[in-house]
Amino acid sequence: MVRALVGRVRVCGPRGCAAAIAMLDTGAEISGVSARLARRLGLPRAGEVRVQTANGPMRRPAVWIEAALGWCQPARFAALIQRPILARVDMLIGLNYLARAGVEVDVAGRRVRCRQPDQPRSRRR
Repeated sequence: MVRALVGRVRVCGPRGCAAAIAMLDTGAEISGVSARLARRLGLPRAGEVRVQTANGPMRRPAVWIEAALGWCQPARFAALIQRPILARVDMLIGLNYLARAGVEVDVAGRRVRCRQPDQPRSRRR
């Protein structure tokens, strides 16, 4: 059984900020946001992104979003607009957010660590 890392994230758009439930997906190159949350915050369009799915390549609409996971630095990044992800999950946090915000994920240890902007990435031994 795989347990997902789920937590609260603060997301902002032109219509304000909100707390959202996000699931970390270290296998996703790009993050996703529910259409409901994108509409609620008035997130600006970022065009379309070509993604590879199990059913082949497709183009998905994307929006610009600013988010902060826990105590990590906020980051602005593109997120795909997605159909309902899971009950009560508003976002999937992918590698594009993790890299921009300096977040390191220890999946086995179920821990998330935020790097300071001038701190190098940790090395595994």
